[in-house]
Amino acid sequence: MLCFTLEGFFGSFARDYIYHARLETVEEVRRQGPAWIGPYNQEAPHSAFGMQSPAEFYTAWLITSEQQPVKN
Repeated sequence: MLCFTLEGFFGSFARDYIYHARLETVEEVRRQGPAWIGPYNQEAPHSAFGMQSPAEFYTAWLITSEQQPVKN
């Protein structure tokens, strides 16, 4: 069973986006953060997902488990 933690997500997100962008204030992160979520979910490989992006992993999981997509 896959164990995905919020701590791991935020650690990866901070490393790959926030620190890389060298933002200096929380307000800068708050302004730019939402624009990073889409690319992170669509493109960023994750070791816990077999180096798939979260979106790729979720799509494969839907197919193999025959579950219905989560609706926002």
